[in-house]
Amino acid sequence: MKKMYLFAAAVALAASLTACGSKAPVDNAGTQTGEGTTKQEAAGTSSGDKKTVTFWAWDKEFNIAALEMAKEIYETDHPDVEINIVEVGQNDVVQKLNTGLGSGSLKGLPNAVPIEDYRIQSFLKSYPGAFMDLTSEINYDNFAAYKKGPMTLEGKSYGIPWDNGAAVIYYRKDMIEQAGYTEEDMQDLTWSQFIEMGRKIKEATGKKMISLDPSDIELMKLTMQSAGTWFTKEDGTTPNMENNAALKECLQIIKTITDDDLVRTYSGWAGLLEGVNKGEVAFQLKGCWFTPSIMKGEGQDGLWRVAKIPRLDSVPNATNASKLRRRQLVHPKRR
Repeated sequence: MKKMYLFAAAVALAASLTACGSKAPVDNAGTQTGEGTTKQEAAGTSSGDKKTVTFWAWDKEFNIAALEMAKEIYETDHPDVEINIVEVGQNDVVQKLNTGLGSGSLKGLPNAVPIEDYRIQSFLKSYPGAFMDLTSEINYDNFAAYKKGPMTLEGKSYGIPWDNGAAVIYYRKDMIEQAGYTEEDMQDLTWSQFIEMGRKIKEATGKKMISLDPSDIELMKLTMQSAGTWFTKEDGTTPNMENNAALKECLQIIKTITDDDLVRTYSGWAGLLEGVNKGEVAFQLKGCWFTPSIMKGEGQDGLWRVAKIPRLDSVPNATNASKLRRRQLVHPKRR
């Protein structure tokens, strides 16, 4: 899996140089503030004898870590290139892109930035001509076919697949055992079974079942996709709310675990990590990209396990599989 991510990152570095082949503005240096503060070099410009390529990314343990590994390899083979990786919070990425592209200015924008699959189309449609066409630069046969669709508009592709976002339950082996469960009990759960486990674990350990951000609907996204449905119909525009059984059950799930006081609420990435790494929750539903962050928790070696996500009880075609926050690397066009 690490090789796959590194391959995508290396491809992204190469594609960024192609994308910044045309002349770039010389006045686009700036300071970007995300989950840290880093001075940003002018994207796609020259620094001495070197060409500078700038990436924005969040998540030090996954996105930034993969880019740093790719950077080391790429700069070794390309001493005339300097890769500048700037840590910018996820929400800040969206806001800064909308602000910059909405104003018609590329000042301060990077050469490449990760964007979730479900956001890409809105960017491509809202800012036509703002992103680099990579159709002839990338061999998309090297990636899973479903990754190409979100980054493609009117036959042209504007991104590079980054991760697949396969969703899992991360669970604390010691906590489920205190409640009388085994690892076998974690397999192929329904949501009703999963919630009952949460109740018993809280009773036995005093720990909450799961952390949720009240301002984020990612649990709804995860559960709806596991049943093969979405907030819109297949045209991507028509609302799909009325008589949507998966959405209805998902809302009931959120109400139940909230009413039963099984939820630890948080705000922001640091709040999520605190709940997991300090042992305040027994479970966390996330994409597989969360694994490095789980592994960073001190004093928890060997405690965490992985299982398939629970499936909805009332939807006939529901599965124990979904995805969460798959990303592509897209390239704001340098003029």
